[in-house]
Amino acid sequence: MGNVVGAVRWTLRAEGAALFIAALCLYANFEFSWLTFAVLFLIPDLSFLGYLINNKVGAIAYNVSGNSSTP
Repeated sequence: MGNVVGAVRWTLRAEGAALFIAALCLYANFEFSWLTFAVLFLIPDLSFLGYLINNKVGAIAYNVSGNSSTP
């Protein structure tokens, strides 16, 4: 995680773990498609394909897909 250390690093990891566990619980509880879950889980990695167009498009795609405040 670069230069992030100490309590901030722990907080970011705990937040990510909490979001992942919450998503797993919601998918299990509402019986959504696990294939959809897998695709949505990989969206940040797939957003790197934007860099094939150019750096600006790639950065925008990655930032939008990696933002946990978007649905």
